[in-house]
Amino acid sequence: EICKTYVESVMIERFRYNHVANEGDTFLFLPQTTLSEPFKQFPKSWDEFFQIRCPQQYGMKKNYPNEFFPAATFQLSQAVTCLYGMYAHDKKFFTTAEHLTIHVVGAAQAFE
Repeated sequence: EICKTYVESVMIERFRYNHVANEGDTFLFLPQTTLSEPFKQFPKSWDEFFQIRCPQQYGMKKNYPNEFFPAATFQLSQAVTCLYGMYAHDKKFFTTAEHLTIHVVGAAQAFE
């Protein structure tokens, strides 16, 4: 099991490296649409997250390389971790604002 997980991890890193080598830029995939309402319950996995946030692309998952969606979590994990914390500890404790912008200090521009 450890070897399988390691191989998957290496394949994801290779996918991201090859994207930079072939396309000349960092692999970045973000949901195209914004949600008009918050999640009733935060997704329990990245698979569930992408099913909800990117239903059109996720529906065509078999057409993408196996590494596509796992590689997509790299740029999303900091911002989504902040949101998860808000869901886990009552959003109203953090803000009552209607709109929320998350800035991750010290991160690359892609994280904002």
